[in-house]
Amino acid sequence: MRTPWLILAVTLVAGVVMYLISRYQSPPGQYDSLNLENKDTAVINKVRVYAATQPTEIYYLDSTWLQPDSTPLKMVLKNSRLNFMPKQYQSLALIITYSDSCFYDLEIDKQDPEQSYDFHFTLQPARDTLFIKGEVQTDEGIVQFSGPMMKMYKGFILTYNNRMPPQPDSLNEGSSSIAEAGANKTITVIEN
Repeated sequence: MRTPWLILAVTLVAGVVMYLISRYQSPPGQYDSLNLENKDTAVINKVRVYAATQPTEIYYLDSTWLQPDSTPLKMVLKNSRLNFMPKQYQSLALIITYSDSCFYDLEIDKQDPEQSYDFHFTLQPARDTLFIKGEVQTDEGIVQFSGPMMKMYKGFILTYNNRMPPQPDSLNEGSSSIAEAGANKTITVIEN
């Protein structure tokens, strides 16, 4: 008869201890927030945002965004108007897609990974594509961005030339590359 009372007492003491430990943990850190400002739910349901940390190349194959080691990119916004993502990064590329037909990539470089950013953007139809317009709110101020979304192919590679390692001098003699001409990004179509 004493065994059930003993089990109940031990369980009660363990619960109180767990409760006290959980109260003394430090509060969670701030996050970066993403806010899609379109009101139309048909647009919201077709928008996806993926994040790649310090990318040199990003692959798109068969409706999947991949890193060079073939791991899928993390989706940070899906079927929602507002979402949050961890703020602990130094360099990030956000890939904003609409209905797997067009995309826009936004490069973010932070001076301090502890600082949190707020991303606000909206999609607007413009002729045969969509136009993205938005702003990034930081502690230093507001940075605005805008531009047309680019067409997506069945397979392509998005290369960030400024993050690629330099070519050996023997390959640079007598040749000019796209990176030398000042192009920041290159899209290589694998399959049309």
